[in-house]
Formats: sequence, C-alpha cells, structure tokens
Amino acid sequence: MPALALLDDAGASVRRSRSIARGTIRITAPIDIAIEVLPEIITSFRQDYPQIAIEVIATDATLDPVAHRIDLALRVGLAQMPDMQFQAFPIAEMRVSMFAAPSYLQGSGPIEVPADLERHALVLPRERPGVTHLSLSNGAREERVSLRADVRASDFACVLKLAEAGAGIAPLPEIVVVNSVSTGRLVRVLPDWSWSGLTLHAISAPGRQMTARAKAFRDYIKARL
Repeated sequence: MPALALLDDAGASVRRSRSIARGTIRITAPIDIAIEVLPEIITSFRQDYPQIAIEVIATDATLDPVAHRIDLALRVGLAQMPDMQFQAFPIAEMRVSMFAAPSYLQGSGPIEVPADLERHALVLPRERPGVTHLSLSNGAREERVSLRADVRASDFACVLKLAEAGAGIAPLPEIVVVNSVSTGRLVRVLPDWSWSGLTLHAISAPGRQMTARAKAFRDYIKARL
C-alpha cells in the first residue's frame, strides 16, 4: 500500500540519518561562543564534512532542544537547563582569566595581586547589580576580591568588545579570547591567577539516538577545544 511504503521510506530515512553523516545540524550556543569560537571550527568542519549543513542559533537564553528542534545545545552549567534528563557530554573546561587592552594598560597602575583590581576600571557581565565577588586562584592559594563595575554588559561577547576598546579590565573565558590575544588586541592581566570550575557541555534531547552528523560535530568540537 502507498501509505505503508511512505512509512517504510520515512523509517529508512531516519535510520540513514543516524548512520550517515549528512543533512543539517541545528546548534544553539551562548553569544560569545557562537561569535568567537564556532566560526573557525564550523569552517574547518565543513571542509571535512561538506555534505553537512549547519544552522547556528546564537543566544544566551536556554532553549528547549525538543521544542526548538535543536540537535546540539552548547551550554556552560547544567543548572540552567530544564529538569528533563537531557543527555550532556562534556566538551571543554572553562577557565576565566582577567584581560585588558594594551591601550588601557599603558600608564595604568601596577596589577600584581588580585586586590589591585579594585583600583582599576572594570568591565563585568551583568549577572547581578552591585558588587561582584570574584575568587581567583594561583594554584597555591585563593583570593576573593570585591569588584564594582565601571561598565556592565549583558553577555561576554559585549564585555570582550568593551575590553578591546580599552574600557577596562574584564574577566573572560580563555577559549573566547584566543583570537583577541593572538592578534594583540587583549593582554592577560595577572597571568598566574584564574578561576575555573565550569564545563562547556554539548546537550542533546532525551530519549533519542543522536544522529551521525550531530555526533560528528560534537566529537569534532571537543577535539578542537
């Protein structure tokens, strides 16, 4: 019967999508990662997998992979995800360090210990108003400093651009600033001090076998990071 034939064809198509790396991958990622990390990785990935198309949804909002038909959601911190037993795969450890533009550092006061940050202009993400408490470690000890922002921004992508413009010193994930540091737009401040403890995860919907194309991209980005 035609209807049964159509069902058989649909089932075969689903099985092929799980075993053959081709088709379209829908990915969502925080704005900073989507802008600063993914472009080079996606370009390189497409050279190896030209039969796979990629759609990126850049947002700091937590999207439900099922409702938005997302194959992979790149997220830092699982506590923000809805309690739906999502499958989470660790991609990379997220270490945050302090960075500033050379133009800001010229003529600025010395920055030798975390407490020195309190005397400098700071660009901070808008996590909450008022004073931000930041714990930095050098491996031997940890220091907690209270910082008041001179400029706040809603996401790390904006914090990055403000820091590059010389607005002040900013805490930024190291994987986000690779290009800025390599081109000299940013310099690491307090190079022995950083904050870690967060992991970037690739999250997929529960109860579904991951397609070959999504698994290929997940493994690729893990290897690159």
